[in-house]
Amino acid sequence: TYQIQSDWASSVELLDKKFIPDERQAASELRTILRNLDLASPDVATTTPKITYLRALAGETRQVSSINEADFVQADIYRITPSGLLAITHQANHGVIRAVFSGSRQVGERLLSFTSNYFPVNWSRPETYPTQTAQQAWNQLVAGEGYVVNPVVGDKAVVRYVYLAYFEPLEPGTFFQPVYVFEGDNGFQAIVSAIDY
Repeated sequence: TYQIQSDWASSVELLDKKFIPDERQAASELRTILRNLDLASPDVATTTPKITYLRALAGETRQVSSINEADFVQADIYRITPSGLLAITHQANHGVIRAVFSGSRQVGERLLSFTSNYFPVNWSRPETYPTQTAQQAWNQLVAGEGYVVNPVVGDKAVVRYVYLAYFEPLEPGTFFQPVYVFEGDNGFQAIVSAIDY
């Protein structure tokens, strides 16, 4: 695991530097970081990062729609499994690897933050486990046995989509766990293990 965070809010001059990397450049810079940290495994190094443009506001950031409005660019990498299923983390809209780049070209100012909870998976040694149905997982979620990744305000959530994915753990484990993901209105997201225990 890696977690690097700079105190960008204390640098007034940093926001004046507007060499914000575009999607291609941010992906290239992130891949260079992965190679330098020996994290360039195919399941993350070959995926296209999700790019989000951010604007600084009172020491915090908020998402903006274009590079022209941005002070920073955030690049999230989500692992893609050999079966093509996505892997999600315990935080909504947060890749297993995330980097935030500034508009500065100076060493020490370009990379504002970097987090990684990437743990290698031995894809050559698969195991077979019985899975429960989506209905069984739904029943567990309704009974309060799931994990709500992104809650909504109030006591009701509307679920629109259910799909299989894998869960990226915060600590290394003995297997890579499949989960059902429930998503809905106002960004609601919850997960339930797909394994039938």
